[in-house]
Amino acid sequence: MDDTSTSMAQNGEDPSRTTEIVPNRDDGVRQDPPFLTHLDAVPNVQVYQPFRPSRQGEIIAWCCAVASVITTAVRWTAIGRPEWGILVFMLMFLGSAGLISFGNMVTFRTRITLDHEGVRFESPLRKTWLEYDHVEAMTYNAWRSGWRIQVESSQGHFHFDTPGLLGAGSSRAEQIGIENGEALAAGIWVRSGLSSPELAKDTWICRRVEPEA
Repeated sequence: MDDTSTSMAQNGEDPSRTTEIVPNRDDGVRQDPPFLTHLDAVPNVQVYQPFRPSRQGEIIAWCCAVASVITTAVRWTAIGRPEWGILVFMLMFLGSAGLISFGNMVTFRTRITLDHEGVRFESPLRKTWLEYDHVEAMTYNAWRSGWRIQVESSQGHFHFDTPGLLGAGSSRAEQIGIENGEALAAGIWVRSGLSSPELAKDTWICRRVEPEA
Protein backbone atom coordinates (compact mmCIF):
# COMPACT_ATOMS: atom_id res chain seq x y z
CA MET A 1 0.00 0.00 0.00
CA ASP A 2 1.45 3.39 -1.00
CA ASP A 3 1.66 6.48 1.22
CA THR A 4 -1.57 7.98 -0.15
CA SER A 5 -3.54 4.76 0.39
CA THR A 6 -2.12 4.41 3.91
CA SER A 7 -3.06 8.00 4.76
CA MET A 8 -6.59 7.53 3.39
CA ALA A 9 -7.04 4.31 5.35
CA GLN A 10 -6.00 6.12 8.54
CA ASN A 11 -8.66 8.74 7.83
CA GLY A 12 -11.33 6.08 7.52
CA GLU A 13 -11.52 6.35 3.72
CA ASP A 14 -11.48 3.36 1.36
CA PRO A 15 -8.45 3.71 -0.95
CA SER A 16 -9.72 0.99 -3.28
CA ARG A 17 -12.59 3.24 -4.43
CA THR A 18 -10.21 5.67 -6.09
CA THR A 19 -9.50 3.28 -8.97
CA GLU A 20 -13.10 2.33 -9.76
CA ILE A 21 -13.51 4.81 -12.61
CA VAL A 22 -15.55 4.31 -15.76
CA PRO A 23 -13.19 3.85 -18.75
CA ASN A 24 -12.65 6.83 -21.01
CA ARG A 25 -14.85 7.01 -24.09
CA ASP A 26 -13.65 7.38 -27.66
CA ASP A 27 -16.85 8.89 -29.13
CA GLY A 28 -15.98 12.54 -28.57
CA VAL A 29 -17.50 12.81 -25.08
CA ARG A 30 -15.14 14.26 -22.50
CA GLN A 31 -13.60 11.66 -20.19
CA ASP A 32 -14.72 11.19 -16.61
CA PRO A 33 -13.48 13.61 -13.92
CA PRO A 34 -9.80 12.59 -13.75
CA PHE A 35 -9.09 14.07 -10.34
CA LEU A 36 -11.11 11.27 -8.69
CA THR A 37 -8.43 8.77 -9.71
CA HIS A 38 -5.51 10.24 -7.79
CA LEU A 39 -6.70 11.51 -4.42
CA ASP A 40 -4.45 12.94 -1.77
CA ALA A 41 -5.52 12.75 1.85
CA VAL A 42 -7.82 15.65 2.70
CA PRO A 43 -7.30 17.38 6.10
CA ASN A 44 -10.09 17.11 8.65
CA VAL A 45 -10.87 20.80 8.19
CA GLN A 46 -10.16 22.63 4.95
CA VAL A 47 -11.49 25.98 3.69
CA TYR A 48 -11.80 26.50 -0.05
CA GLN A 49 -12.39 29.87 -1.74
CA PRO A 50 -12.71 31.14 -5.32
CA PHE A 51 -9.77 32.65 -7.13
CA ARG A 52 -9.76 36.40 -6.62
CA PRO A 53 -11.14 38.12 -9.72
CA SER A 54 -9.25 40.96 -11.35
CA ARG A 55 -10.51 44.38 -10.27
CA GLN A 56 -9.57 45.97 -13.60
CA GLY A 57 -13.02 45.53 -15.14
CA GLU A 58 -14.68 46.95 -12.03
CA ILE A 59 -12.39 49.99 -12.03
CA ILE A 60 -13.04 50.67 -15.72
CA ALA A 61 -16.79 50.30 -15.19
CA TRP A 62 -16.80 52.82 -12.33
CA CYS A 63 -14.63 55.27 -14.32
CA CYS A 64 -17.18 55.13 -17.14
CA ALA A 65 -20.02 55.56 -14.63
CA VAL A 66 -18.39 58.61 -13.03
CA ALA A 67 -17.66 60.12 -16.47
CA SER A 68 -21.29 59.63 -17.49
CA VAL A 69 -22.50 61.33 -14.29
CA ILE A 70 -20.20 64.32 -14.94
CA THR A 71 -21.30 64.52 -18.58
CA THR A 72 -24.97 64.40 -17.57
CA ALA A 73 -24.47 67.11 -14.95
CA VAL A 74 -22.58 69.39 -17.37
CA ARG A 75 -25.20 69.04 -20.10
CA TRP A 76 -28.05 69.52 -17.63
CA THR A 77 -26.41 72.74 -16.34
CA ALA A 78 -25.72 74.00 -19.87
CA ILE A 79 -29.22 73.59 -21.31
CA GLY A 80 -31.28 73.67 -18.13
CA ARG A 81 -32.91 70.27 -18.62
CA PRO A 82 -31.84 66.61 -18.77
CA GLU A 83 -31.08 64.96 -22.07
CA TRP A 84 -32.82 61.61 -21.83
CA GLY A 85 -30.36 59.78 -24.08
CA ILE A 86 -27.40 60.78 -21.92
CA LEU A 87 -29.41 60.05 -18.76
CA VAL A 88 -30.18 56.52 -19.96
CA PHE A 89 -26.51 55.86 -20.70
CA MET A 90 -25.57 57.17 -17.25
CA LEU A 91 -28.03 54.78 -15.59
CA MET A 92 -26.71 51.89 -17.69
CA PHE A 93 -23.12 52.60 -16.70
CA LEU A 94 -24.06 52.94 -13.03
CA GLY A 95 -26.06 49.72 -13.13
CA SER A 96 -23.26 47.79 -14.84
CA ALA A 97 -20.65 49.04 -12.38
CA GLY A 98 -22.90 48.17 -9.45
CA LEU A 99 -23.52 44.64 -10.75
CA ILE A 100 -19.80 44.04 -11.30
CA SER A 101 -19.00 45.24 -7.78
CA PHE A 102 -21.77 43.07 -6.32
CA GLY A 103 -20.50 40.01 -8.19
CA ASN A 104 -16.95 40.59 -6.97
CA MET A 105 -18.19 41.05 -3.41
CA VAL A 106 -20.07 37.73 -3.55
CA THR A 107 -16.94 36.01 -4.92
CA PHE A 108 -14.69 37.51 -2.23
CA ARG A 109 -17.03 36.32 0.56
CA THR A 110 -17.81 32.83 -0.73
CA ARG A 111 -16.19 29.90 1.02
CA ILE A 112 -16.71 26.15 1.27
CA THR A 113 -15.57 24.41 4.45
CA LEU A 114 -14.91 20.69 4.46
CA ASP A 115 -14.58 18.98 7.85
CA HIS A 116 -14.94 15.49 9.32
CA GLU A 117 -18.76 15.76 9.63
CA GLY A 118 -19.89 17.50 6.48
CA VAL A 119 -19.48 20.39 4.08
CA ARG A 120 -20.62 23.98 4.60
CA PHE A 121 -21.27 26.42 1.74
CA GLU A 122 -21.36 30.11 2.67
CA SER A 123 -21.90 33.20 0.54
CA PRO A 124 -23.64 36.56 1.05
CA LEU A 125 -26.67 35.08 -0.74
CA ARG A 126 -27.11 31.77 1.06
CA LYS A 127 -25.69 29.30 3.55
CA THR A 128 -25.98 25.52 3.32
CA TRP A 129 -24.79 22.73 5.62
CA LEU A 130 -24.73 19.16 4.30
CA GLU A 131 -23.77 16.15 6.36
CA TYR A 132 -21.92 13.47 4.41
CA ASP A 133 -24.50 10.82 5.32
CA HIS A 134 -27.22 12.90 3.62
CA VAL A 135 -25.38 13.62 0.36
CA GLU A 136 -27.34 11.75 -2.30
CA ALA A 137 -25.46 12.54 -5.50
CA MET A 138 -22.81 14.64 -7.20
CA THR A 139 -23.01 15.61 -10.86
CA TYR A 140 -20.12 16.73 -13.05
CA ASN A 141 -20.51 18.78 -16.23
CA ALA A 142 -17.66 19.99 -18.41
CA TRP A 143 -17.39 23.77 -17.97
CA ARG A 144 -14.84 25.98 -19.71
CA SER A 145 -11.55 24.13 -19.07
CA GLY A 146 -12.78 22.67 -15.75
CA TRP A 147 -15.89 21.08 -14.25
CA ARG A 148 -19.13 22.41 -12.78
CA ILE A 149 -20.06 20.24 -9.83
CA GLN A 150 -23.49 20.04 -8.19
CA VAL A 151 -23.77 18.51 -4.71
CA GLU A 152 -27.27 17.27 -3.93
CA SER A 153 -28.59 16.30 -0.51
CA SER A 154 -31.83 15.91 1.38
CA GLN A 155 -30.62 18.90 3.42
CA GLY A 156 -30.10 21.17 0.42
CA HIS A 157 -27.74 21.62 -2.50
CA PHE A 158 -25.03 23.88 -3.90
CA HIS A 159 -22.65 23.95 -6.84
CA PHE A 160 -19.10 25.07 -7.46
CA ASP A 161 -16.61 25.11 -10.31
CA THR A 162 -13.16 23.57 -10.43
CA PRO A 163 -10.41 25.85 -11.78
CA GLY A 164 -10.89 27.04 -15.35
CA LEU A 165 -9.72 29.84 -17.60
CA LEU A 166 -11.75 32.88 -18.61
CA GLY A 167 -10.53 34.09 -21.99
CA ALA A 168 -8.36 31.04 -22.62
CA GLY A 169 -5.81 31.69 -25.34
CA SER A 170 -5.70 35.39 -24.57
CA SER A 171 -2.81 37.20 -22.95
CA ARG A 172 -5.30 38.39 -20.35
CA ALA A 173 -6.71 34.95 -19.50
CA GLU A 174 -7.94 34.83 -15.90
CA GLN A 175 -8.22 31.79 -13.67
CA ILE A 176 -11.68 31.34 -12.17
CA GLY A 177 -13.51 28.76 -10.08
CA ILE A 178 -12.67 27.34 -6.64
CA GLU A 179 -8.96 27.14 -5.92
CA ASN A 180 -8.04 23.47 -5.39
CA GLY A 181 -11.62 22.63 -6.34
CA GLU A 182 -10.57 19.16 -7.52
CA ALA A 183 -9.45 18.24 -3.99
CA LEU A 184 -12.73 19.60 -2.61
CA ALA A 185 -14.79 17.50 -5.04
CA ALA A 186 -12.74 14.39 -4.34
CA GLY A 187 -13.01 14.88 -0.58
CA ILE A 188 -16.82 15.17 -0.69
CA TRP A 189 -17.02 12.15 -3.03
CA VAL A 190 -14.97 9.86 -0.79
CA ARG A 191 -16.43 10.91 2.55
CA SER A 192 -20.01 10.72 1.30
CA GLY A 193 -19.53 7.13 0.12
CA LEU A 194 -20.72 7.79 -3.42
CA SER A 195 -20.40 5.45 -6.38
CA SER A 196 -17.91 5.76 -9.20
CA PRO A 197 -19.02 8.25 -11.89
CA GLU A 198 -21.48 7.02 -14.52
CA LEU A 199 -22.25 8.88 -17.73
CA ALA A 200 -25.87 9.95 -18.36
CA LYS A 201 -26.05 11.89 -21.65
CA ASP A 202 -23.41 14.61 -21.14
CA THR A 203 -23.38 14.50 -17.32
CA TRP A 204 -21.27 12.34 -15.03
CA ILE A 205 -23.17 11.26 -11.90
CA CYS A 206 -21.97 9.72 -8.62
CA ARG A 207 -24.81 8.34 -6.48
CA ARG A 208 -25.05 7.20 -2.87
CA VAL A 209 -24.12 3.58 -2.41
CA GLU A 210 -26.66 1.95 -0.11
CA PRO A 211 -25.20 -0.68 2.26
CA GLU A 212 -26.16 -4.24 1.52
CA ALA A 213 -28.80 -5.71 3.82
